[in-house]
Parts: sequence; structure tokens; C-alpha cells
Amino acid sequence: CATLNIEQVRISRFIAATRVSMVVGYRKDVDWIDSAAIDLLLFDRLQEYKSMHRFWEHFRGRYRDLISLTGLRAFLR
Repeated sequence: CATLNIEQVRISRFIAATRVSMVVGYRKDVDWIDSAAIDLLLFDRLQEYKSMHRFWEHFRGRYRDLISLTGLRAFLR
């Protein structure tokens, strides 16, 4: 499900209006098994970090190929 296949300005406005630390989603349709795998990894790793910037830096480095395959995107405040 391509939930983040939208203009970045819309995401930036959402982040500013809601003051969330991070928005994560997919920019393209993705196989449900692939998305389930990366979602489970994401939820597991999120528990380890207070800083979403540090989290994403680590996650992106560790799972670069899976992120590329699924089209996962993250936008940080």
C-alpha cells in the first residue's frame, strides 16, 4: 500500500501540525510478506531508541536492502 506516495510538502505539513517525531510508510505497493517482515523489525527496533533520528540511522544502515525492496520511507521532525 503506497501510503507515502505523496508530495513531501504534505508530509511536512502533517508533521508540523501533529508534532509527531517520525512518519513511516511505503511509497509503492509492496508484497504483504515483505512489508510484514520489515514492520516487525521496525516495531522491535523502535523500542530500543528514544531518538527517532538515531533509530532511523541505525535501521536504514542495517536493513538497507529490505528498505529498498519495499520502498519504505521515513520522515523525521
